[in-house]
Amino acid sequence: MNQTDVWREIVLSEKWKEMGEIFRKKREEKGITLLDASLFTNINPSKLKRIEEGDLQNLDAEIYVKSYIKRYAEFLELPPEEMLKMYEEGKGDVAPQEKKEKRKKEEEKSRSHNLVLIPFLVIGVMLLAFAIFENLRLQRTPPAYLITSDEVILNGKTVKGTIPLSEGKYTVETQGEVILRTASEEWKIKLKEFEVRVQWER
Repeated sequence: MNQTDVWREIVLSEKWKEMGEIFRKKREEKGITLLDASLFTNINPSKLKRIEEGDLQNLDAEIYVKSYIKRYAEFLELPPEEMLKMYEEGKGDVAPQEKKEKRKKEEEKSRSHNLVLIPFLVIGVMLLAFAIFENLRLQRTPPAYLITSDEVILNGKTVKGTIPLSEGKYTVETQGEVILRTASEEWKIKLKEFEVRVQWER
C-alpha cells in the first residue's frame, strides 16, 4: 500500500462508503458495467469506481463531485437528493480527520526543520567554545617579554632574565642592552632609562 492509499483510507467517510455501496449494488442489480455507466453518464470509469468505494476525497472540485453523484443517481434511478444528502453528511466525518492529518504533517515538517538546525547549532557552539578557549589562552599568555642578561630595574624592582610583561606601564632602568619582544615584533633597546606601555593588540 503506497502513501496515497494510506491517505485515502484515513479520510474515507462511513456515509460516503454507505452511499458508494448503494450505487454499486444498484448498478450490479441492473447488470451494468462501470464502462457502460461511464458511457451513459459521461463520467470517467475510474471516478465512478471511486464513488462506489466511497473514496471522494480529492476526487475533483466539489461542484463536479456533486454533479457526478446527481448524474449517477439519475442514471441508476436512485433519488439524487438523498444521495447528495449522504455526501454532505460524509463531509462532516472527513473534516476532523483532514485537520488531524494536516497537524501531523506540520509536526513532521517542524521536526525536519529542527533536524536541519541541529548541525548549525552544534557548529555555533563549537565556534563559541573555540573563541572562549582562545580568549582564555591569550589572557594567560603575556603580550610582551623583557629579555636581559644583566640586572635591570623594572618599576623599582631588580630583575634579570626573561620577564613576562602583562598589560600596563613600565619604567625600565638599565646599564646595558635589553630586548623587548612581542608575538610579532622584537626591539633592541640601549637606553639607560625608558618607559614602555604594554597592551594587547586589538
